[in-house]
Amino acid sequence: MNSTLLSNTALSILSDSGWTVDRDMTSQLTIDERKSSSEEFLKIAKNMAYLKLNFRGYSGEESLYFDLDESLKSKNMRANYSGYESFDDEKWMSDPDYKETEDFELTRMVSESAGVVLDRIGFLEEELGMDIYVDSAGAIYWSHWDESKKVASSLEEFLNDIILGTL
Repeated sequence: MNSTLLSNTALSILSDSGWTVDRDMTSQLTIDERKSSSEEFLKIAKNMAYLKLNFRGYSGEESLYFDLDESLKSKNMRANYSGYESFDDEKWMSDPDYKETEDFELTRMVSESAGVVLDRIGFLEEELGMDIYVDSAGAIYWSHWDESKKVASSLEEFLNDIILGTL
């Protein structure tokens, strides 16, 4: 990520979450073979995996989770934003919205809606809840269910817009 393209506010939120310019999570990633794993996805995964960004966005208090792989860390992040302590919580397993792993059928439908291949990179917890995706050119999309919308041309633009409440 090019930190010079980030606002001071975005940099502060990232720093508060444990992010650094040279952060490298590559050795901890568990990438499912069903992901296209574009170069842009891998760059984001390397630098942003497992971060939870808390900020005051457009719809109030929001959180952005980078639960982008199939590791235990990402599975627990999914449980947390669904209101459970851990991915193996029996109550969560009986929840109709239970998804321990990425919903690859949904990712396929969202990609079809966008007209490009997308990799899921995270989840925005706000009024509706939005899955966040990246294409091979680095553009960022979001979806609530299977309809996608391109919201930024880069991760840096997306972070600035979402954290400053303009998106």
